[in-house]
Parts: sequence; C-alpha cells; structure tokens
Amino acid sequence: GDDADGRSSAAVAVRMAEMYSRIGRVEETVQLVDETLGVFRKGNNGNHIGNLGLQNEGRQEVASGFTTNDLKALEGDELQMIIQLLRLKGNALIKLKGSEGFAMSAKL
Repeated sequence: GDDADGRSSAAVAVRMAEMYSRIGRVEETVQLVDETLGVFRKGNNGNHIGNLGLQNEGRQEVASGFTTNDLKALEGDELQMIIQLLRLKGNALIKLKGSEGFAMSAKL
C-alpha cells in the first residue's frame, strides 16, 4: 500500500541524499533532506481548520518540526531514516556555513 511505497521512496531519498553529500552537492543535500522529512511529518499537513476547538494534545512540536503524534505513528525503520536524514542535514549545514552551520545543526 501507500505506507510501503512511501517508506521505499524515503529509503531511496536517504540514499540519494547520502550520495549528494559524498560528492559535495551540499545545497541539494539540504533540499532533499527537507523534502523527505516533510513526508514523515504526517501531523503537519496544514489541516488546522478541522482541529479548531480540539485539544492540542500530541500536536505540539517536540523536535525538528515533528509532533508527538508524528513520532508515535512512525515505525522503527522510519525513525532510523529520520535520524540519518537529520545527520546528513547537520553535516551539510556545517560544510555550507562553517561554525554558523554547526549552531544551526544543533537546532535541527
């Protein structure tokens, strides 16, 4: 189904981001990582109108744009991909911006 397709697409994106990083395509690495992380942020789909008046339990961002609900819905292999992507992005930001990038990567 869609979950398996999405997971395999994300795995391909992780490999592509690793390749971009290895060959020094830093901007492309960051862009691909951001797009791929967006796939995992299921709770941040912009559907705030339907949530008006409801409790925000589980909808508060905990890290890197992910809510508690986003993280609860993920499988172990998906969490590993996210960690891999965040590491790639952090390394790319350091390459791109030096010490300023190091500070930015700490905020991922």
